[in-house]
Amino acid sequence: MPKTKVRPDLQVKIPAAIAEKYNLKEGDTLNVRDLGGGIVFIPGKFGNKKLLKELNEFLQDKIEDYLELQDPELKKQIKESYEAYLRGEVRGFDEFLAELKGELNARKKKR
Repeated sequence: MPKTKVRPDLQVKIPAAIAEKYNLKEGDTLNVRDLGGGIVFIPGKFGNKKLLKELNEFLQDKIEDYLELQDPELKKQIKESYEAYLRGEVRGFDEFLAELKGELNARKKKR
């Protein structure tokens, strides 16, 4: 992932490869979106409202997932769960799915 720095006047230089890919020129408008965990720049020529809304929702979910996975406690829980699975202490997906189906069938019979 290309990186850039914020300059003292708060300007950001777009890496050349990205500017070329999106045919960005000096003076072009960029839509700026605050996603709560990151910032996204979207070229104005691609900035219709529907696209921006869909992109905002998609990226918000991805950034939230990424930030959650940086939590040391969550990392620890994931690691412990995976190790328990490897030791055979956790049921597999097929077994879990069969249990869910059994519960659903039992609920249907009670109705």
